[in-house]
Formats: sequence, C-alpha cells, structure tokens
Amino acid sequence: WGRTSARRIPVLPEKVDIDYLQEEWSYLKTNELPVGIEKSSMAVSYYNFKDDFVNIVSAQDMDVCTPFMYGLTEVLIKTEEQPVTVIDPLGSLSTLRNDCHYAGTQDELEEKIVSLFNNLVYRNNTKKEALEKGEKAPQFEQMMCVIHSFSDLIPVLSEDANDKLKVFLEKGDSLNVNIIIADSADRLNGMTFEPWFQKQVSLSDAIWIGNGITEQYVLKVAKLTNDLYMEIPEDFGYILTKGKVKLVKLLSPSVQEAVAAYG
Repeated sequence: WGRTSARRIPVLPEKVDIDYLQEEWSYLKTNELPVGIEKSSMAVSYYNFKDDFVNIVSAQDMDVCTPFMYGLTEVLIKTEEQPVTVIDPLGSLSTLRNDCHYAGTQDELEEKIVSLFNNLVYRNNTKKEALEKGEKAPQFEQMMCVIHSFSDLIPVLSEDANDKLKVFLEKGDSLNVNIIIADSADRLNGMTFEPWFQKQVSLSDAIWIGNGITEQYVLKVAKLTNDLYMEIPEDFGYILTKGKVKLVKLLSPSVQEAVAAYG
C-alpha cells in the first residue's frame, strides 16, 4: 500500500512524540506544525510558528520547557527544508547536534550570534538595494531558529554579540526568519520593556507548559476560567491563540532521544 493511509481514530496517547505524529506529515497545513493532542477533542493541535517573527514558549520553570522544546526541535528538523539553527546555552538539546546547526559552548554561541547578525545585514541590504532599483524583493531561504533559554544566553555573550543579538531581534522581521524563544515566565517578564520584545512579541499568541498560567503576568489570556486553575501534568500545556486557550498534551522527545538527553 503505497498511498496515504486514513487518519487514525482520535485518542489521547500515553506519549506524543515525532513517532506518534509521523502520519500527520501527509496532512500538514501550510506553515502549521503539530505540537500535541487537544484534551477535549483528541484531535492533533497545530501551531503556526511562521505567523510571527518571534514566538514564545514559557512555563513557571525552565526545566518544564525542555521536553517540549526537544520534541518540537525534532519535528522542526523533520519538516523544515533548511537546517534548523539551535542555540542552546544549557546544553539540553545537545544530542540533536548532528541534525541541525547547533551552538552550545560559549565560543559556538558567540560565533552563531555574529553569523545570524551578518546574515541579517546581508538580507536587509540585498532587499533594500533591489527595491531601490525598482526590482522585485528577493525571496530568501526560510530560516528557523530555536533559542532554548534566552536569559541563559545573554550572560555568556560578549557585549558586542549581545548588541548584535538585540539588533537582529529588533530588525529581523520581514526577512523570512522565525525564532522560537523558550524561557521561564519570571525571566520573560524582565524582557518586556526591551524594544525588540515590545516590537516583535505577541503576548496573546504563545505556548504555555504545565501549571501556573493563571499566576504569570506576561502572556495575555482573554478569559480566566476555573479550568485554568486546575493542576495539570507537566507534559500538558496551553496553546494560546489571540488570547484563547486550548489544553493540549504536548510534544515530548522520542524514546531513543529521551534516553540520551535525560539519562
């Protein structure tokens, strides 16, 4: 049987990972990626990381973010045409090093940020020159970048690289680049007054992992219902779209990679 199989009967699986979702590749919607299974409908839940230049994944504690970010990075590597850039100062995603453009050590992180900035300058100048000549703006290759713990990245970078990172985040929209930033809510709260954050981040569209969505002050939930105060497992979370929330059993690492990553 070489043709597309019928979709499976919706169930809430014990584990949602890249292997469980492999049948979904045939049904992927434009620019949307499967991120889990909705608790209420048992349907696959999608998120469009290409709608916004900067996307936010958060939780009460950074450790809670790691399994989801690992599983999500596996899916990105599987689905993106171009290699995914992974900036990982905590080293939590290091076993994916050979499958992406990975930076984890201080030297690697410094080099990667400078490289991203140089790429930004090139794309911006090339686009500007084309438009000034009355030519059609060039179509650059899609670039997807994962930053796992933004607040842990800042201290290890030089002052020059930090400045370049902020410029990249403030000016990088409209250049076919998308970034997924994971960090704890309290640390994100300290970034909200940064110019790049105010310009690029939608606080009504994000992914929240585990408990505590009613206790944080960064993401904007349209309506706080009683259900949001209930305890949920760490592998569950909320997909926030224009302020509306859906409870979802989220992606986690594949079995083999989970063993390698977490022992």
